[in-house]
Amino acid sequence: MMRPVLALTVLLAIACGTDEELLPDPEGLAHDQAIAANEPSEGAAAPTGEQTTVTFLKPYTIPTSSEGMTYADSFTFYGWNADGSRYAFSSFYPGPGAAQCEGKAQFFVVDADTDSYVKGAHTEWSYPSAEPDSESCPTPAPQDRMTAAVEGLLAQHGIILGLGAEPQQLDSEDNVSFAPIVLANGTKVDIGFETGGDGWDDGAWFGLSLEANGITVDVETGKRKRGGILGYSPKMVFFGPGNHMAIVTERSGIDFEGQNLSRMTNGLKMPEGW
Repeated sequence: MMRPVLALTVLLAIACGTDEELLPDPEGLAHDQAIAANEPSEGAAAPTGEQTTVTFLKPYTIPTSSEGMTYADSFTFYGWNADGSRYAFSSFYPGPGAAQCEGKAQFFVVDADTDSYVKGAHTEWSYPSAEPDSESCPTPAPQDRMTAAVEGLLAQHGIILGLGAEPQQLDSEDNVSFAPIVLANGTKVDIGFETGGDGWDDGAWFGLSLEANGITVDVETGKRKRGGILGYSPKMVFFGPGNHMAIVTERSGIDFEGQNLSRMTNGLKMPEGW
């Protein structure tokens, strides 16, 4: 559905994506293809908006501050596939502390071209619901089970661990005016943002648009309300091959246990002319 340091649970409204196909091991053919696709020939001009060299980074975990919150989810961005059309991330919900055995880990693959989850690519781990108050929780814990499974899931969906350019943090003092996103070719992309709605009833909404060189992309139109959400704040953008980006937005929410912090992403392919 629909990444410097940016922060958003990664609960996106699930839309139907395309069925995933099995791709080569991320350290094998896909790795070589990613380099070949993104390394410019000698003396060639950088394509508009393109990240011209592939960087291999560690999985990027966005620092979590739970100040003023009952609990906050963690968020880890893993990387992109060779052409940048897909990316993967995970979240871990620790729970509000109402029971002994809490926590839910989730792994997602997003189709950046359509800003939707890849069908069948969402995996979830949690404790059995029948044992919420057990004095001895089953092992391994949900987060450990996810950690053990991530390498295989990335390979299954063709995600190359760490592939991408350095992320950029989205800076704002008032959550209204943001410093522009700066692309590899020097283009500055202006951010338009607004939010509103009632988190207790229908939920809050946000509108997010990007503009550069007279070309505007509406990332979120402000029409989708998410129940239990009080507000939003764009925090970070990740860049992938093929002029793709993933924007991570923080969501402040409320439930019967108190206030919480989660994150979501929006994926897109940058238009020609940026």
